[in-house]
Amino acid sequence: MKYLAALCIVVGLIGCNTKSDHTNKVEHEQVRRNAVFVNPEQSPLDTLEIKYFKGLHFYPADQSFCITATIQWLPSITYFGMPHTLGDTLPYMHTATVQFELQGQPYDLEGYQTDEMKAQHILFVPFTDLTNKTETYGGGRYLDIAYVDNRNTVELDFNFAYSPFCAHSERYSCPKVPKNNHLTLAIRAGEKL
Repeated sequence: MKYLAALCIVVGLIGCNTKSDHTNKVEHEQVRRNAVFVNPEQSPLDTLEIKYFKGLHFYPADQSFCITATIQWLPSITYFGMPHTLGDTLPYMHTATVQFELQGQPYDLEGYQTDEMKAQHILFVPFTDLTNKTETYGGGRYLDIAYVDNRNTVELDFNFAYSPFCAHSERYSCPKVPKNNHLTLAIRAGEKL
């Protein structure tokens, strides 16, 4: 009987240390993102910066920031020049609004696409929140949301929020987050300072 009780305790402890599929998926993406930064062909950092790079910082995976959202596709799509951090503009389409509830409150974010993103079924959702400048990059963070045609819901997972390359190097020009995409809560998920 003692051995059975001990076995149950050991199995219980192992079970407590087992990561969820969601946590594994988030951590896998964090490893992939760090690998980009040490690859000279992909990194926004120069050779010396890569040499001293110690890794990106992330909030711990938090499944409460992974939610089902509704996509409202706009009836007509127009191109506009999205301002970038170095003063240039690039053509984007405002194609959708992503609506969701988080911490008991309704929110919506505008979704954008380039022609390439549209072909890849990716919706670009830049956003700012109450963590900017203190815990996360002051200019905001981005989400790339995969969607399926003819389906009006998507997985919106802020654990995959990332800082643009311009947060790491002034050599890059990145899309500025539109004012409509400011969230009035702290998103403590994804990449941080």
